[in-house]
Amino acid sequence: SDAATYETKEDATAKYDANITLPAPTKTGYSFAGWYEDTTPYTSGTWKTTKNVNLVAKWDAVSYDIGYTLNGGIVDGTNPTAYTIESEFTLINPTKTGYTFLGWTYEGVTEPTLNVTISGKTENINFVAHWSANNYKLSFVTNGGAIVDSMTIAYGANFTLPITSKTGYN
Repeated sequence: SDAATYETKEDATAKYDANITLPAPTKTGYSFAGWYEDTTPYTSGTWKTTKNVNLVAKWDAVSYDIGYTLNGGIVDGTNPTAYTIESEFTLINPTKTGYTFLGWTYEGVTEPTLNVTISGKTENINFVAHWSANNYKLSFVTNGGAIVDSMTIAYGANFTLPITSKTGYN
């Protein structure tokens, strides 16, 4: 729980043994946890106090969920699965054998971004990993056979090996 002073200071008069309704303030990214004088909670109702009271709003940071769509990748380490408006973190990028990580997309960010730092957000987020298959060059040594051109093949792609020939050999 994080104590914070109510953003707008207001004075109110409460009569002894009379009913008073306390305001319910709002603060982005927080839920209102009540009014306190030091550690003593105060609520609406009939007050029987004989002194002036200075109430301070108590706030609890709201927890938001984080999801990840890794599309076959893995993360070496731990990215958070929840955060609050008070959190600040940078995502650990995933890896995937045979692929280059292009970046993350998420709500409001449609172009893959490699370095993602989150702070001050107040919504559930799902990060989506984007990948590009690596290309590999396949060269052929024909040992005296007809020369065969090299091939560039994307990781995981199907391909057909070329056939070469050499007089007197199968």
